[in-house]
Amino acid sequence: MVLMHWLRRAPQRILGWFVCLCGLLASHRSVDTQRAWSFETLEPRLPMAGVPGLVPIGEQPSGTLDGKIVYTSGGHGWQWNDNLGRWATDRGNLLSMVEDFGNQDQMSYYADYLLRAGATVVPMRPVGRQANEVVLDNDSPGVTWSGSWSNNTAGPRWYDEDYGAAIDAIKYRFASVNSASETAVATYTPNIPAAGFYPVYAWASMGANRTDQLYRIHHTGGETQLTIDHRQVGNGWVYLGTYHFDAGSSPSDGSVQISNQSSGGGSVVIADSIRFGNGMGDLPWGANGIGSGNVSGYPREDEDSLVWLWRGVGQGSSFSSPSAIIGTSNVSAPIRMAEQMNADSNPYGTSVYVGFHSNATTGNPDTATSRGAIGLISAADPTPNQSSLAASTGRQINEDMRALDGRFEHDWSTRTSNTLAGAFGEITNARAGGEFDATIIEVAFHDNTQDAELLRDPKVRDQLARSTYEATLEHLINFNGTTAQPANVTLPSPPRDVTAVSKTTGEVTVSWTAGPSSTGGFNGAHGSPASGFRVYASVDGYGFDGGTYVAGGSVSSLTLDGFDASRPYYFKVVAENAGGQSLASEVMTALPAGGTQQLLIVNGYDRLDRSQNFKLPFLSSTATTEHVWTRFNNSRDYTVQVHQAIHAARPGIHVDSTSNEAVINGTINLANYDSVVWILGRESTADDTLDSTEQTLVGQFLAGGGNLLITGSEIGWDLDAQNNGRSFFRNTLGASYVADNANTYTIAAASNSIFAGLADFNISDGSEFSSLDGQTYDVAFPDVLSPGTGAQAALMYSGGSGGVAAVQKAGTAGQGSLVMFGFPFESIVDPSLRSAVMDNVLEFFNLSPPALAESPRVIDVIVAASGWDAAAIDLVDGLGVGAGNGLGLSMVGSEQLTNLTWDAIDRIYVVFDRDVAGSFVEANVALVGTKVADYQSLMQISYGQAGALVGTIALSTPLNNDALVLSLSEAIRDTQGTFLDGEWSDGVSLRSGDDSAGGQFNFRIHSLPGDVDQSGGVNINDVLGVNAKRGILPDDLIEARVDIDRSGGINISDLLLVNARRGTVLPAPPSPHNFGQTEAS
Repeated sequence: MVLMHWLRRAPQRILGWFVCLCGLLASHRSVDTQRAWSFETLEPRLPMAGVPGLVPIGEQPSGTLDGKIVYTSGGHGWQWNDNLGRWATDRGNLLSMVEDFGNQDQMSYYADYLLRAGATVVPMRPVGRQANEVVLDNDSPGVTWSGSWSNNTAGPRWYDEDYGAAIDAIKYRFASVNSASETAVATYTPNIPAAGFYPVYAWASMGANRTDQLYRIHHTGGETQLTIDHRQVGNGWVYLGTYHFDAGSSPSDGSVQISNQSSGGGSVVIADSIRFGNGMGDLPWGANGIGSGNVSGYPREDEDSLVWLWRGVGQGSSFSSPSAIIGTSNVSAPIRMAEQMNADSNPYGTSVYVGFHSNATTGNPDTATSRGAIGLISAADPTPNQSSLAASTGRQINEDMRALDGRFEHDWSTRTSNTLAGAFGEITNARAGGEFDATIIEVAFHDNTQDAELLRDPKVRDQLARSTYEATLEHLINFNGTTAQPANVTLPSPPRDVTAVSKTTGEVTVSWTAGPSSTGGFNGAHGSPASGFRVYASVDGYGFDGGTYVAGGSVSSLTLDGFDASRPYYFKVVAENAGGQSLASEVMTALPAGGTQQLLIVNGYDRLDRSQNFKLPFLSSTATTEHVWTRFNNSRDYTVQVHQAIHAARPGIHVDSTSNEAVINGTINLANYDSVVWILGRESTADDTLDSTEQTLVGQFLAGGGNLLITGSEIGWDLDAQNNGRSFFRNTLGASYVADNANTYTIAAASNSIFAGLADFNISDGSEFSSLDGQTYDVAFPDVLSPGTGAQAALMYSGGSGGVAAVQKAGTAGQGSLVMFGFPFESIVDPSLRSAVMDNVLEFFNLSPPALAESPRVIDVIVAASGWDAAAIDLVDGLGVGAGNGLGLSMVGSEQLTNLTWDAIDRIYVVFDRDVAGSFVEANVALVGTKVADYQSLMQISYGQAGALVGTIALSTPLNNDALVLSLSEAIRDTQGTFLDGEWSDGVSLRSGDDSAGGQFNFRIHSLPGDVDQSGGVNINDVLGVNAKRGILPDDLIEARVDIDRSGGINISDLLLVNARRGTVLPAPPSPHNFGQTEAS
C-alpha cells in the first residue's frame, strides 16, 4: 500500500523502466503506465485487528489540486493593544459577530475543500476548534524509532516544543529514502487528554535533498496516508487533516508515523515535530512587546496569525527571534511566513496565497448598504497575476451565491464590481517575492444586516469556501506557469438520502442519491458530476476506515460484508471524481445481523442555520458573539448516540437507519419495522419537523401496530403552535403544545410512568465546545407539552417553568405505542442515563433482541499467499481497496470448485458469523488431500489475528497439485456454547448449515497451479493462454489467474511455471476427515 500510494502521486516515474526490464512489452496490449504498482512484498492486508469488515488504510483524496500548495489565513484575532493596555480584537462585536473570529471560521471551511481536492494546505491560523493540544518533538518521550535514523545537531532550521528555552542537542532526525521498501519509521504517539476531533500538523525543515514524505495518521477509524513534498514546503506547520482520537495513548489508533519509503526522489526524510490540536494561547505579550506581559487566555484559533506563527516559526541557527522571519505586524506576518515556507525553487504556478476577511463601510447597520464579495489587489505592488486571482475569487462567490438565491436566508448582493485595489500589506509582491500570487477575499460586509446574517449561517460559510476553492482552481488552471495544468473538474456535491440496511448476517447495504451537479467545472454553482462513490465504515461513528470505492456516477448502493454481526457499524458516503472528494453525507448506522427488521432510526434533523450557532462570551459575562462551527450546530451523526444507547440497553436488537428523505420518497417502508426512533433535534418550522407526507406515513405506521419514539425541541412549536399539523400532533402524537421554552436543562421522571425511578438527568446547554465527544448543541427551547387523550406524562422538567417534558401513550386496538420527548434524545448528557432512558422505552415497546436460535455458521473460506502484497489481494478479493484477505471461495458460490491456478497458496482463512474463540483449535480443524493425505503437520492454527471472527490456517508449505477437503468439527461453538451448524453443499452454498445445531463442515479446495483454462489439467492450451497474455498488468480476477506467481505482471516467469507443470491433472477428491463422536453429537 505504501508504494502504491507513492505511485499514485507519480505514476510514470519508473514503471516504463521496470516493464522493459521484465520483458512485458511483448504483448497484444501495452502496459498502462498510469496503474499503481508495487514491488515490495508486504504482509497481506487484513481487516483491522478486532474490527472485521473495516478497510484499514485510506489516503488523502486525489484531485485537480494534486501537487499544489495553498497558503491561507484568516485576518485579525486577539492581539496586544497598546492603546487599550490589554489583549483586544481588531474588530468589535457587531450584529452578533466579530470579524476576527469569522475569518478563522471561513479559513477552516476553505482548508477542508482544499484537502479534499488534493492540495497541500498551509494555514496561517489554526484550523477548526480544538483547545487541547499535544506537541511532540523528536526528543519527546512519546516518540519511538525503528530502523536506522541519524541525528542532526546543527540545523539550520528545526522545531523545539519549548520554543528554545532549553537547547536541543538533537535538532531533528533523518533517515535515508528507500524506494523499494520501508526500513525506517518514526512513530509519534501523544497522550490525548480527551476523546474528540483533533487537527494534526507536521513540522519539518525543507531542503533540496528531501522527498515526497509519507505521513500515516492512525486514528479510531484506522490509518490515513498523505504525503508532503518537503523539497517544496517546510519550516512551519503543514496541515495533515482532522481526525478522531480516543483519550489516552495508543500507537495503533492514536499516532502519526513518518516512513522512509518513497519513490518520489530525494535522499532523506525528516522527523522533527507533530502537533495534535491547537491549544490555548501561551505567548506573553504586553506593553514592552512580545515576550513581556501576560498570555491572552484565549484559544489559539481566536488569536491572530502573528501569535500562531511566532510559536510556529521554530528555531534557526541564523536568527534568534521569530521577528527575523515574520516581522512584528499581523498584517504582513502571514505572507512573510508563506514566502519563507515556500521553496525558492518552486516554479511559479506551484503555490497560491488566499487570505480571508469581511468588509465594512460605515460600521453602522442603519447606514451600511454595501454588500457582496470583493477580491483585493495591492495597487502599488501586486503579485504577478494578482488582479486575475482577485477577480476570480470575487466573481466566483458573487455568481455562485446569486445562482443559489432562495437557498439561504437572504438573496445575495447584485454587485457587479468584483475587485478593489488599495494599499494592502498582506498581499504585496515585496513579501511574496514573485513566487506565487496572493489575494484577500472580503467575503461580504459584516456591518450590513443581511450580509452579517448570511455570514453567521454555516451553509453560507460552506458555499463561500467552495466558491473560493473553485476560484483557486480557476487561477491555477489559467496561470500554471511551467507546472502541470489542472483539469477543469471540481469536486462533486455530497450524496443525499442515505440509508443503511442489513438483511443478511454480516452484510449492510448502503444506498444514496447523488447530489446536484453542474457542467463547466469552476463555472458551475454545484460540483462537477460524480464518477464514483466511496462508502466509509466505522465502529464508533467518528473515526472512519479507508472506505470502499464503487465506480459509476449513477451507482446508488453498495453492499458491504465481513462485518461482526454483534456490534453496531456506522456509515457515511462521499462522491468522487477527478476533481477530488465531496463533503460527506450524514452518518447512518446498522447492526449487521440480518434477519428480522426490528428497529429503524430515522434522521430527520436537517436544520443548519445561524440560530444554532455557538454563543461565545466576549469581553463580559453577559455579552456574546457567534462562532460558526457546523459540528456544533448539527454534526449529522446523532444516529451514533441513539444506536449506542440501544446497543448498551439491549444488545442484539436489529437496527437499520435512514434519512427522512428516503422515507418520504418511498425507498424505506416504515411498515417493515416493529419500532421507529425518529430524530428531530432542533428541526423546526423552516425545515419542517414532519411534512404532510411524513405525517401520513407516521400515522399509518402507528395505526398498523408500529411503535414510535420521536424526540425534538420544536415538534410542538412547529406542528401545534404554528399549525403545521395540529390535528396530527394532538390526535396521533398524543399531546398538545403548552410553551416554547421550559427554561431549564434538568429532566425528572414522572410518577407512574415508564421512567419511574429513573434518576434526574441533564440535557445539553451547549456552553462548551472544543470538538470533543459528548459536546452537543444547545437545546435552547425545549417544548413544554400536555398529554392528550389516552396519553400520560412520562418525563417532567425540573426547575425553570416546569411542565411535562415527554408523553407516553400505550397502543390499544391494534395501534402501536408512542413516546414523544419535548427535547432531543441525543442531548441527554450522561451516556449511561441515555441508555437507561432508551431501555425503558424499549421495554414499553416490548422490544428485545431476537433469540439466538441459529447456531454459528461458516460464511466464507478465503485463500491467499503470505507473499501477496496489498495490490495482489485487492485484485482478487472483489471488495475494494484494503477490504479483504484474499480470494473468497464461498461468497461467490461456484468459486469453491474453481481450480486455484497460483503456485504459492499457503493461507486459508475461515470466516464465521459470530465469535467461536476457544474452539477453533487443531483438534477441531482438519485438512486432507489426495496427494498429501494429511496436512496436519504442515498447519499452524490461530484465531482472531486476521479479524475478530476469522480463523487462520497457516501452511508451512504452499499448496501444490492436490484436491483437498477442509473439515471443521461440529464441536466448534460460539461464546454461548451453541455448536456449529456445519453442513455444506459443494459449489452451491454461500453459508454453512441446515438451521439446526450440529453437522460437520466439509469444504473442497482444488489446487492446480497453471490450469488457466480450468480444464482439470495443465496442457499446451494453458501455455498458449499465458503466452497470449504476456505483457499485461492484470486488472481483474480473470487476468490475475494467469499471473501464476502473482508478481503483478504476466511475464516469462509465468510461462515457464506453466510449461514445467504440463501434464499434471487434478486428482479425485479424498474423503473428508472423520472427527468421530463429538460433544455436539
